[in-house]
Amino acid sequence: MFSAQPILVTKLRDLDVIRSRDDQTRGEPPFLSSASGLVGFGDSWYVVADTELQLATFNKSKPGELIDLIPGHLPVNPRARKKQKPDFEALVLIEGSGELLVLPSGSKPNRQTACVYSLTNRDIFTFSVAPLYESLGNKFGELNIEGAASVGDEFILAQRGNAAHSVNALVRLEKQSALEELHSKKELTAKSLLDCVVLDLGMIEQVKLSITDLCPNPKGGLFFLAAAEQTDSAYEDGEFVGAVIGRLSLQGEVLSCARLECPHKPEGLSLDPDVSATSFVVVTDADDPLIPSSLYRGDLASLLTR
Repeated sequence: MFSAQPILVTKLRDLDVIRSRDDQTRGEPPFLSSASGLVGFGDSWYVVADTELQLATFNKSKPGELIDLIPGHLPVNPRARKKQKPDFEALVLIEGSGELLVLPSGSKPNRQTACVYSLTNRDIFTFSVAPLYESLGNKFGELNIEGAASVGDEFILAQRGNAAHSVNALVRLEKQSALEELHSKKELTAKSLLDCVVLDLGMIEQVKLSITDLCPNPKGGLFFLAAAEQTDSAYEDGEFVGAVIGRLSLQGEVLSCARLECPHKPEGLSLDPDVSATSFVVVTDADDPLIPSSLYRGDLASLLTR
């Protein structure tokens, strides 16, 4: 299933951020440790982290700026923080609107608030995805939305099945219907749902691969990230065994795939066209609050020849 040559990545930077004086006093670290979604726009990288209430923006080598998506604070204690976090996992650029769509995992009832952030005027709009996620939970049993992409007239969500009995899938939504509903009703229901496509991503060292992010392929279809973790839970982390990057059709067929040599679990994926047509970047999550998330760059050329 995998191409012969693994894809190597080069570290660009740790995701260090500027914290407010209040956050510093409370003991928040000067970095993100749980990056989960990534979008490149202009000369900036935008990142969401699943243990934060903010969107982070990074420009070159300067520390990142934090933009509040939800007001308030999370506990600094890791266990308490995990229970209360909104679990932002997916970040999508809505083409033509200058907006970012931020989606939560939905793995628990308190993880069903989504946001739209305007890159032009910095307005923030929050809405509920509970009705849609309830419908998807009925289909999958254990819901865990970990990635998303905007492709043509559709939003594609990535359901991550990291437990042995859970399902990896693509969730296809009609884009215009979804946007109209979330803006008019401040919620997203199954009205825009087109279908769900189950994925078979294989294994690494007898550990199931589960999808962690998507991004559009300009030539059609999707690029995806997947990681293998030793866990029996849909939302609890486990030992990181390895990762892959590859191409998917919108019908869920794996077109090509290669091992991704990354020191920690890659969770966010974006193309990097300013470097080359086949350059990509990922952000990592070491599942350790003491280890900063990092940004890495690699090249997809070997996947496109298969």
